[in-house]
Amino acid sequence: YDGIRVGAEEFALSERSRVVVVGAGKATFAVATALEAKLGDRIDAGLIAVRHDQETVPLGIEVAVSDHPLPSERSAAVAERLLAMVEPLGPEDLVLACFTGGSSALASLPPAGVPVADKRALHELLLSSGMPIAAINTVRKHVSRIKGGRLAAAAAPARVVNLTVSDVAGDVLDVITDPSVQDTSTVADARAVLAAYGLWEQVPESVREHLASAAAESPRLDPARIHTELLVTGHGACEAMIAAAETAGAPAVQLSTSLEGEARELGRMV
Repeated sequence: YDGIRVGAEEFALSERSRVVVVGAGKATFAVATALEAKLGDRIDAGLIAVRHDQETVPLGIEVAVSDHPLPSERSAAVAERLLAMVEPLGPEDLVLACFTGGSSALASLPPAGVPVADKRALHELLLSSGMPIAAINTVRKHVSRIKGGRLAAAAAPARVVNLTVSDVAGDVLDVITDPSVQDTSTVADARAVLAAYGLWEQVPESVREHLASAAAESPRLDPARIHTELLVTGHGACEAMIAAAETAGAPAVQLSTSLEGEARELGRMV
């Protein structure tokens, strides 16, 4: 192997280079399966987290069962292991990161001083608040040891390639695959979200204390080390659905790829 091509980019590999697959999410198993079919034994190690009710078949890389939509002790344990897998890597090594929708619960690691139970309570509060996913993630990214680009920071100086699937309106990278891309929000933004929704006093005290500290700010990443390939976008998914409908003899039209909200409410509007 001289290297791996991802889209239009080539990533050189020497015989000493290690290729490591990490990820979590509802679509991650499919991505990892395709990677294994393409790369086979060139993958040196791997670990992905999937939902406890997800159907899988054995892979060469390890598939860990975790919890969704609320994080648990299993979520914290697998997140610890994902970080430990990338921390020893060097500049010749390559991380193939497959974080997709659902990874925030499946691989969830609270920062020092925040118990897992408090992290879970925060997620529960955010998910029941009615706020859009980007706002939810603005808070979650700053109460984590893996989100907000922290996995990519732990992998440095290894190169990171993100292979992901968009389930977010607008295909915003640091909402879709935030452990391994640059966070574009700040801890001040996280505090402002909680204040705007009247939740600041409701979140656990350990979370408020953490969000008041400098440790909550996300790391700055070297953009030259990180490449992201969106395997599926909202627009691409709609095009595929239109093609399938037309094949079945049903005319279809794309109304929007930027609607957000409760499906039952949006359905009535549509």
